[in-house]
Amino acid sequence: MVEITFKVGDIDYDKTIDKFLPDIMKILQEGEGTNIIVRKAVSAKPELAMKLIKGVVSAMSQSQKDALTVKFLNMKAADICRKLNQYTSTSGLDLVLTDAVAFKK
Repeated sequence: MVEITFKVGDIDYDKTIDKFLPDIMKILQEGEGTNIIVRKAVSAKPELAMKLIKGVVSAMSQSQKDALTVKFLNMKAADICRKLNQYTSTSGLDLVLTDAVAFKK
């Protein structure tokens, strides 16, 4: 087995929130470290969730954003592997990625 490491330098949270709102809502609703008021507000008013989540994310410290990113990437691990496997098969690399795990260093 061979392991590959990718480093995430920066994420445009505004674009990510717009595209993956349901996933980010789920993380905020179920997260252990999420403020109970934020958790309930995100659940109660879906039509206000976008504004609320953008505000919450913009107010987060970098450490909190990193933790959110790790949760998001782990939630999307199967999709990431599938996309990378599609790329490797069309580019002539004869390998299969079987797992992806994000963690904070």
